[in-house]
Amino acid sequence: MALFDKYAPMLRGVCLRYVNNNADADDLLQEGFIKILDNIKNYAEQGSFIAWMKRIMINNALNYCRKNSKIHFTELEDGFIDYTEHDESSDKLNNKVLDADLSADNIIEIFNKLPEGYKMVLNLYVLDGYSHAEIAEKLGISVNTSKSQLSRARKALIKKTEEILNKTNSKEQITVNI
Repeated sequence: MALFDKYAPMLRGVCLRYVNNNADADDLLQEGFIKILDNIKNYAEQGSFIAWMKRIMINNALNYCRKNSKIHFTELEDGFIDYTEHDESSDKLNNKVLDADLSADNIIEIFNKLPEGYKMVLNLYVLDGYSHAEIAEKLGISVNTSKSQLSRARKALIKKTEEILNKTNSKEQITVNI
């Protein structure tokens, strides 16, 4: 019980990034902890215990999403620009300064409005640190599709952030670094 009490809030946050509601996140958290407890004997103590638990939660969430949603990945288009490479366009997206005072609710609203495929790749690449090759393997897509989804997710985040800013007319300056 101490393990659950100590790590549940952080791991529930991981679950919430992959599903949009509290009930599903709670179910994923419970299932994930059962898997953690069932497999704790297999933890090889190579790397952080927290990272090991997060991987279990992420894999559990991905399996849930595959079974329960219709995630569509937009395939690579002609003329794709890989924004993961360093170029001027990437700098504009990653360092765009916006006038904003975004609340946690605004950020969650922006994130939840992204298409499922964008959210999956954004979560895995930016927040969970997976490479495009690892994402491609986990999601059954090509490396280029992963890159394309990330690029489109970045653009969509900027656009949706600007939409919220236009609604709120906020004056505080923040930097969006994605």
